[in-house]
Amino acid sequence: MKEIFSLTFLIVGCIVGAGFASGSEINLFFAKFGNAAYFFLFILFCLLFISIYKLLMIKEKYNIRNISHFCLIAFGRYSKMANICLFVCYLLFSSIMVAGLVELFGLMVLVVIFLLAFFILCSQKNRLTKINKVLVPCVVVFILILLLLNLDKTAINNAVCTISCMDIINLIFYASLNMLLSVGAILSLSKIKSKTQIVISSISSSLLVCLICLVIIFLIQGSSIGLGVMPIRSIAENINVFASVISVLIIGTCCLTTFFAVLLSMQEQVQQYKKINAKLVLTILLFCIFVLSFLGFENVLSFAYVLGGSIAFVFLLSLWLIK
Repeated sequence: MKEIFSLTFLIVGCIVGAGFASGSEINLFFAKFGNAAYFFLFILFCLLFISIYKLLMIKEKYNIRNISHFCLIAFGRYSKMANICLFVCYLLFSSIMVAGLVELFGLMVLVVIFLLAFFILCSQKNRLTKINKVLVPCVVVFILILLLLNLDKTAINNAVCTISCMDIINLIFYASLNMLLSVGAILSLSKIKSKTQIVISSISSSLLVCLICLVIIFLIQGSSIGLGVMPIRSIAENINVFASVISVLIIGTCCLTTFFAVLLSMQEQVQQYKKINAKLVLTILLFCIFVLSFLGFENVLSFAYVLGGSIAFVFLLSLWLIK
C-alpha cells in the first residue's frame, strides 16, 4: 500500500500545477459550462485512468526506464523527432510554472527557482515523491477549507451552457497535457509491479485529481466576485489575509513540484546524449525557461495549450496503441 500511496501522490502532485491549482484551467475547461462540467469531469477521469493504467502496464512489460526509452518503444525510428517535440512541450510548460511563480512572488523568485532546480536535479530523484506526499494532502485540505468557508456566501450556478465538439476536443487535449506532465516522473520513480497495484494506483490518482477539480468547480461556480487570472487566489483574498497567504503558498508549491517533474523528464532526455555537457545544457535550458516566462502567465498559458495540446494528444494516441 505504501507504494500505491507514493505513486498516487506523485502523479497528482505532477498534474496539479500552476493552471490547475490556481483554478485558471478549471474555469476554462470545466466551471464555465455549468452542470455540463460534471460530464467533462467524468471524461477527464476516464482518460486519466486509462492512460495511467496503460502507461504502468507498458512500463512493466517493456521495463521502460525513462521518457526517451518510451519514445523508442512507441515511435521506433521516429523516436528522436518525438523526443524533440516532447522537449519543446516540456519547455513551454516549465515556462508556465515559472511565470505563475513570478506572478505570485515577483521577479526575485527566479533566483530561488534557479537554486532549487539545481538542488533537485543534482539530488536523489525520490525527493519529488517525498515532497508530493506532503503537498497533495495540504492542497486537498486547503481547498476543502475554502469550500466550507464559502458555503454560506455563495450559491452554486446550476445553469447548463451549450457545449460543442470543439469543447470536448479541447478537454481531450487538456487531459493529454496533464498526462504528459506526469509521464517522466511515473516512468522514473514508479515502483509498482503487480497488476492489482497498477489498477488501484490508476483509479486512486485519477479519482483524487478529479475530486480536487470538483471542489474547485464548486468554488468557481459559486463565486460572486471577479475571479481574474487565478480564481482560487481571488476567492481566498475575499475571505481574509491569512487565506490569501495560504493560497499563494499552495499555488506556488504546486508550480514548483510540476516544474521539477518536467525538469526531471528534460534532464533524462539530455543525459541520453553522453557526448554533451548535461549541466551546461540544463543551465541554458533554465535561462530559456526564464526568458519565456517573461511573456506572462496568461500569455504563455494560452499559447502552450495550442502547441502542447497537439503534441500531447499524439503522445496519448501512441500510448493507447502500444500492445
